[in-house]
Amino acid sequence: MDDDDTTYASTAGVRLSKGNYDLPVGGLCWVWQRSGNNYTGVSVRDLAARSDLATVVFKRVVAAASKTKGRRTNTTLPEEDRLLLKNECIDGMIGMEIVGGTVLEHACAISNGSMNDLESALTFKCPWSSASSHRIEISSSSGSQLGSRPSQLVCKLCSLQR
Repeated sequence: MDDDDTTYASTAGVRLSKGNYDLPVGGLCWVWQRSGNNYTGVSVRDLAARSDLATVVFKRVVAAASKTKGRRTNTTLPEEDRLLLKNECIDGMIGMEIVGGTVLEHACAISNGSMNDLESALTFKCPWSSASSHRIEISSSSGSQLGSRPSQLVCKLCSLQR
């Protein structure tokens, strides 16, 4: 599903033109933040409610296993990266800090936790075997973010005008 391809088949079997993505509109999605060749955090998003349940930053970045090019925000997380992140998270190699999301209203903040701590705060496990539940978000992408709220965009515009 490279951006160099002119068309590709979506999960529904419909041919889409370059740059259009067949995005889910509901359910929970694990959106892994990537900056350059490193993963820096993850957001667990409720797509129907258009809000983050938890926004997490990693204490240590994780070098990506895949090579990406072009605009990849909102596409499915590459399988080799999903397996790498799973191993790093399950082994407890990544320290995590919850910095936002609705989970902070109901649970204690985690400042140097693990994936088990995050899953306990969320009260559900990460669906590692479901490729469609994991998306990628590249910080340099100018495209809209999966599940992003328009009010955040307005605030950014207001602060730029001042």
